[in-house]
Amino acid sequence: MPAGATAVQHARFTEPAELLDAMPGVVMQVTPLPHAGFYVDLTTIRLGDVVLVHGSCSPLAMVAVPGAATVALQFPLDGADTMVLNGQLLPPFGFCLYGPGTQLVRSNTQSNSSSVLVMPPEVADAHLGGEEGCPVVRPGEYVLRSAQPESWHRMARLIRSASGIAADAPDVFATEPPRRALRASLLGVAQDLIQQAEEVLAPRSRRTSDDWRRIVLGAEAYLKAHIDRPIYTEELCRTLGISAGRLADAFQGMLGISPHRYLKLRRLNLVRAALRQPDGGPHLVKSIALAHGFWHLGQFSHDYRECFGESPSETLAAAQAGSPVGAAEVAPAPREAAMRAAQGAAGTR
Repeated sequence: MPAGATAVQHARFTEPAELLDAMPGVVMQVTPLPHAGFYVDLTTIRLGDVVLVHGSCSPLAMVAVPGAATVALQFPLDGADTMVLNGQLLPPFGFCLYGPGTQLVRSNTQSNSSSVLVMPPEVADAHLGGEEGCPVVRPGEYVLRSAQPESWHRMARLIRSASGIAADAPDVFATEPPRRALRASLLGVAQDLIQQAEEVLAPRSRRTSDDWRRIVLGAEAYLKAHIDRPIYTEELCRTLGISAGRLADAFQGMLGISPHRYLKLRRLNLVRAALRQPDGGPHLVKSIALAHGFWHLGQFSHDYRECFGESPSETLAAAQAGSPVGAAEVAPAPREAAMRAAQGAAGTR
């Protein structure tokens, strides 16, 4: 670890845009689902070339992309039965392992907690696989597996113990010996977890899941390219060259909500971003809402409060008063390679 770096960092994020670089080696794009207040709490423990990130969050939909030099093990904990990864509801004792540049679509309809172990491909190849190496070192690949209960619980206990120490006595990890010991334990337990696990997806289910994933990622790419204006279902279908029914199946399967609902949540986020501009002059809530397609202002206010836990006027007032919004300090993650990988891997058909 570089001199002066902090081994343990805690952060709470209350705005989706803050999460882009929040996890070392992974780029995240997040859309909150209604919860009366969005949050993501992260504890990051840096162990040299291996990083453990433990977190909890409100309901959300997310596209996460590891960088070109990152393999990630996603390990759900509390509330895992509501988490969907790449179109598959997590089975009991489930986890996901994904390689460099793999686009992972995740959604959780309830608040939950999970951890991610991130590392270079060469570390994953040396420590997480058998004689043939790690199963997902190749870019763009992922496996969704169900672990043996004993191995799963061993990993869960280790992660919870490390996170608890990081919260109560972070100085424990200020020196190298404890960091090296935790790194060795995590890699050893993760190897047992992976080697004894079983593949979850049958070939037919995998094909359907991958097709849904391509559609949702293609829609996300188009939405990102047109972030400045509202997008509706008909335009997405025309752009992607698919029927409304196929689009609906993909969004329902991957994110648990309809395309119409997802696009409405996106428009709510665009409104929030506009209201939070402190240098944008005396914005009016009504004009911003109308500009983003919300014609029923009473329903708009209700939906906005349901999603963000405050009224649009409260958001505007806080921005005009110059209230700080940022999360606790988190070291920036290298995102350029991951963004290039995301752009190269994106497909619409």
